[in-house]
Amino acid sequence: MPARPSDFGPMFRAGTRYGWPDGTHSVIDVRAVGELKLPTGRLVAQDPRWEHRKVPPFTVPVPPGGYPVVVSISHWDESPTAGIASPLRLVNAVKLVVADQPVTCWELALQPGQDPAALEEGQFFGFGVDSGTGCFFDAAAGDHLHQLQQDREWTQAIAAIGAEGAIDVPTADPDLNIIIFKCGMGDGSYPVWIARAASQDPLYFLADLELLQHSLVPAADEP
Repeated sequence: MPARPSDFGPMFRAGTRYGWPDGTHSVIDVRAVGELKLPTGRLVAQDPRWEHRKVPPFTVPVPPGGYPVVVSISHWDESPTAGIASPLRLVNAVKLVVADQPVTCWELALQPGQDPAALEEGQFFGFGVDSGTGCFFDAAAGDHLHQLQQDREWTQAIAAIGAEGAIDVPTADPDLNIIIFKCGMGDGSYPVWIARAASQDPLYFLADLELLQHSLVPAADEP
């Protein structure tokens, strides 16, 4: 069986407390990033600094339009890690909201040719990260991302995302933008999950950055 989705409900509930093995606690903060413009309805997830224009979109499209993106952030007043400045804020997950309805099931977002039946226990297909950041954009924005990658000021802006955890980056086309976010666990590979309604329509695309898998799950004194 492939990997199973996390419990995303508490992860996107502001104020939820998570305990950690070192005895510290973090609190969930939920931030709206902006509206991602998807004129083709085909979503791509990748490392924004990866200079590769051939990353295919996911096989499940959405109706063309603009959709809000929110991030879940773990906040510590005092950093649990020596040498890292306080307060500490790390991004847990990023969610593209297509529709706000009850979720009946989750599935992995796949690219063409990927078959979940080929995955072993705990495995998933994910997008690779080697700059500590990921991004969402419409398939039509690939060329614009490549152009932005050549801009030194843009590269510096990514490095300075800061406490907000994510930024909404415009492109030369007013109908296209790119949402760039920090990855709480840094470099690695991360799954994107699709939530479906009873009608089987997609409700959310959610990038799980796997930080909270290392927690003790919501603390017993969660409000």
